[in-house]
Amino acid sequence: MRRSYDPSKRITKKGSKKGILLGGGPIYNDWKTKVSTAEFLKKYREYESLLLEHGSNYKQAEDSASGITQKRMRICRQLRNYLVHQEDSRFIQISKKQIHFLQNLIYNEKEKSYTIIGRGLEQKEF
Repeated sequence: MRRSYDPSKRITKKGSKKGILLGGGPIYNDWKTKVSTAEFLKKYREYESLLLEHGSNYKQAEDSASGITQKRMRICRQLRNYLVHQEDSRFIQISKKQIHFLQNLIYNEKEKSYTIIGRGLEQKEF
């Protein structure tokens, strides 16, 4: 026999806060994976400014990417727009994987501006 879902009963998980009900089911806010939106926005701005320095912008970089990278970049842009333009920042939770993805984008963009010559690094001109 299948139990019916009772929204008044919130399910909790060990190490988690009370379940938050969205779309009819519980979603857990696990404190171990929570990352601040400020950190996400800082990394996004850093990547965006690197692109601008190199004569590009985020949308061009997103369009030139392919596969899963393009999809993840699109989601990051949409999350950034939501966080900046809406007052409902608690609706979205940023993960460590998203921060790590942005850090990789930043690293790869910084690598484009340097060439290894012999023992030293020489900066490329854009």
